[in-house]
Amino acid sequence: MLAALVLAMTLAHAGKPATLLDKALHKDLHNAKENPNQPPPPILFEEADQAKLDNNEIVFHYEHIKGHDLAVCAVTSWADKWEIWRAIKAMKEYPEYLEQLNWAKLDKSDDRDGVERIEASMEIEIPMMPGKVSVQASHYSDQGFMSFHMVEAKKNPFKHGVGYWSVTDYSKGRSLVIMMVDVLPDFPIPNAQRGQIAETTMPYFVWNMARRAENEFNKREKFLRDTE
Repeated sequence: MLAALVLAMTLAHAGKPATLLDKALHKDLHNAKENPNQPPPPILFEEADQAKLDNNEIVFHYEHIKGHDLAVCAVTSWADKWEIWRAIKAMKEYPEYLEQLNWAKLDKSDDRDGVERIEASMEIEIPMMPGKVSVQASHYSDQGFMSFHMVEAKKNPFKHGVGYWSVTDYSKGRSLVIMMVDVLPDFPIPNAQRGQIAETTMPYFVWNMARRAENEFNKREKFLRDTE
């Protein structure tokens, strides 16, 4: 386990800050479904992770806990938070972030009382886990996070899936993007292969999404400069 005292997300949370990938985080992530308005648990990164973020590198950690796959991925981006959230919610662009997605779409979006509730679906072709996934999410823009959970369905290859996105300020004008998930496949897969699947999908997805947001942000900034 990672024990570190360097970087903490500044989201409010009633519990004790979680070191990466421990049983407390595994438990707290379930709030994404049971109490979606509860902010994600604050994550503490160790110094080596801090250095990676400062150097614009991917931070990724995975652990197998109580039969579940727990993963946290963090990257930084020069894009502003508005552009990053636009990329996160642009479901139809997800196959561009991750080649194991055949398609993805936004099924429904409803903004009430400052909370955007989203329903989306996608078809995945991850080795040994093909199928269709439906997701329900709640975006609390004023608090900088989105909680989400997978909906049980016949073709869903996961028995359980919950998680959070968070976008917060980072140093030198950058944004810190964190995705954390807790999933349980619906059929037996060797632990080593489960870790390999996580390592070859989640970091690429988060990284490509953040870079897409950055590119769109730069285009927007250039357009504004050119039209002044």
